[in-house]
Amino acid sequence: MSTFRFIQQSVSHSIKDRGIEEQFQHSFHLTSLFFSQLAYFSHSYTAKKLAEISADEYNLYNSEGTQGLFARFGDTAVVSFRGTEPNKWSDIKTILRFWKKDVDGIRVHSGFISSLNNVVESARNDIEKANCTNNIYTGHSMGGGLATLLAYQHNPTSLCTFGEPKVSGGDLFRERMSGFRYDRIVAKHDWIRFLPFGIPRLMEYHHCGEEMLLPSKWNWKSWTEPHYLSTYNNLLLHT
Repeated sequence: MSTFRFIQQSVSHSIKDRGIEEQFQHSFHLTSLFFSQLAYFSHSYTAKKLAEISADEYNLYNSEGTQGLFARFGDTAVVSFRGTEPNKWSDIKTILRFWKKDVDGIRVHSGFISSLNNVVESARNDIEKANCTNNIYTGHSMGGGLATLLAYQHNPTSLCTFGEPKVSGGDLFRERMSGFRYDRIVAKHDWIRFLPFGIPRLMEYHHCGEEMLLPSKWNWKSWTEPHYLSTYNNLLLHT
């Protein structure tokens, strides 16, 4: 059984048994990864899975290449965004647009904020309409970057990202991102976490949140492998 299928099945069963709040308390990172995975799948599969785990309501986003989901379970809401798919030129262009753009008092990655803007109005409306006590944002790779920028604009209860690149920098960004739980899961050899490099005093980028470094192995034959979602599946399952 693949790690994708194992996580989908095991977390689904646990949510059914425990309920979403207890499941997040019991296994916050693995449950966040479960929802990060869902953002990659087809809308038909995602809708089926959300129905299986008894989401009270959900909305699936897909606009100009930006994909994600919103799901409410009682007083808990989850927002997740799809990460980079190397075979999609639109994703590559988003990553390469690393110059900064002014947004709400800070300067952020132009490509990521443009991608978020494709769906941010829908996401905000869903979050505000649900009016939940617990709001959890998550995503892998570029999806983690989008979740982080959404968290800056609309603070969640918790944010959990996997292999997230840097999206901004500066004291205001750091201060705004310190008001909630922010776990940033990274594989040791995932070089994407170091990007963009930035230019000191001109175009600074830095990470926020609590970094959880997962032990990984370097593969000279596939230098992108440490960033794969499947790598994070394996590492979290064996940590």
